[in-house]
Amino acid sequence: TSDEAVITWSEPPRMTLHGVLKGYRVVFWSLFHDGEWGEMQNITTTREQVELRGLEKFTNYSVQVLAYTQAGDGVRSNVLYIQTREDREY
Repeated sequence: TSDEAVITWSEPPRMTLHGVLKGYRVVFWSLFHDGEWGEMQNITTTREQVELRGLEKFTNYSVQVLAYTQAGDGVRSNVLYIQTREDREY
C-alpha cells in the first residue's frame, strides 16, 4: 500500500547455519526522490514474514533479510527493491 509492505522469505538450509536459528533481522531504508537515503531501520522477528508499517508514500525502499544464531548475524540476502503506492487503497 502507500504506507506498508509485507515481506516474506524462506528459512535458510540448516547446513548453512552456524548453530541454532534464533530469528531474523529485516534491514530496510528508503531512497527519496531527491536522491537522499533515509535512516537504516531493522526489525527482529522469529517468523518468516514481517509487515513494514509507517512507510512514506510513493517512496522506493531497499530491503534485506538475514538469519541469526547464537554465533551472530548471518549473511544478508540480496537486496529487494520495493516502491510504496502514491495513495492508500481502500
